[in-house]
Amino acid sequence: MKVIRLAILGLGNVPLAVLRYMEEPGPAKTLKEAGIAIQLTGVTTGSRGNAINPDGIPFQDLVAIGKSGRLEPLNKGPETSNSLEFVKAVPADILFVATPASIPSVEEIKLAFARGIHVVTSNKTPVANHFRELTQDAKKHGVGFRFGATVLAGYPPWAQFFEAVSKQPITELQIVVNATSNNILTMMLEQGMSFEQGIAEAQRLGIAEREPSDDVDGHDTQKKLAILANVLLDANLTPADIPTVGIRGVTLEQLKQADQSGKWIQLLGRAWFEKGQVKAEVKPVETDNPFFVHMRSTSMGLYFQTPTADPGSESGTSFGIRLDLGSGDQAIMATAAGVFEDILTIASMALQG
Repeated sequence: MKVIRLAILGLGNVPLAVLRYMEEPGPAKTLKEAGIAIQLTGVTTGSRGNAINPDGIPFQDLVAIGKSGRLEPLNKGPETSNSLEFVKAVPADILFVATPASIPSVEEIKLAFARGIHVVTSNKTPVANHFRELTQDAKKHGVGFRFGATVLAGYPPWAQFFEAVSKQPITELQIVVNATSNNILTMMLEQGMSFEQGIAEAQRLGIAEREPSDDVDGHDTQKKLAILANVLLDANLTPADIPTVGIRGVTLEQLKQADQSGKWIQLLGRAWFEKGQVKAEVKPVETDNPFFVHMRSTSMGLYFQTPTADPGSESGTSFGIRLDLGSGDQAIMATAAGVFEDILTIASMALQG
């Protein structure tokens, strides 16, 4: 078995879910068949301390500590006072960056690259804002950089976007990738809720964050659109380049009128070519595209157009991918599956190398 040393930056819901996921029968079997053993050698947090152990930290010990316990009792290595010191000191082959979207973590990622450490991240902020810089830096240092869990986590073909030698040209990309906003609009229509009531219900169900502005004001979609446009359309966008309007102004009356006419209002991210440049925007759009009209609740999806597509026809080569990642624990485990896929890909590459 090839031992792959894993270090984690952050210890919230997602990394804890990844640790649980890797011990489930399916992922455990996959690792065994690939001849890979994941050894956790360190974890750092912003407020609960750090732990480094070159001999490995049992997954169960971290799961037991959870989101509130202190990490110092698990430390068997050098003392570190911040995340940069941690990245400098931890013995690792892969760094999983699981910091929240409010923390960019760019310097930590670049330091890991410089040390020859591969990076997997579920934090969309550094990828959305520094895509070119980070991908080029990873290539310079000969390490892997994977971020499949940042958009539609758990979508199986994501790896193909990274590894494909050639890609089908895409002329336009339309996305609905924020389950919180879609679910709020659905509850407003189906249950007659106000926008504020929809937020409160989504929070009760575990779909919306305690502070939902990143979702309902469109910034989550804005970041994901930047990532997708850069990967799929070879753009060079940051979120600041994408004009964005959220769903706060959508009314129940507008939703009813759209529904009665066979349409639906979505928080739509759109990227397209215009005079050789990629343009993008995020805003609520009333659409009659059947792909989006029937996308309600926590459903999300990507819709593509290729050069041979006829947007006015049901034929051609327009196509879409739709997922329902669910809510609460189900959505978190989908993200964990996406992170695992990235870790497994890099570990397999390291094994072959």
